Amino acid sequence: IQCEYRHPARYDDELEIHVRLKEVSRIRLHFYYETVRRADGLVLALGSTAGPCAKASDGKIIRMPKEQLGKLIRFSEEDRGNTGPSDTFSRRG
Repeated sequence: IQCEYRHPARYDDELEIHVRLKEVSRIRLHFYYETVRRADGLVLALGSTAGPCAKASDGKIIRMPKEQLGKLIRFSEEDRGNTGPSDTFSRRG
């Protein structure tokens, strides 16, 4: 987990959190986050998380099925047209 705070948010601020899949493989996902104040578009914080693929039912670490990996990659690539923090995407494995 990583976070870089750039500017404070105020109590009444409306915030948007943009999430991008930065890197994916059959065993690991890496997400990138950008917190933006809606009123002026100021970036308040940047962050990232990375973790293993796991079964929802028991938390056991698994390899992501190839079909599911393909869907996730396609979804992420389609989402690239939106404004957000990441212009690049990488796939491993």
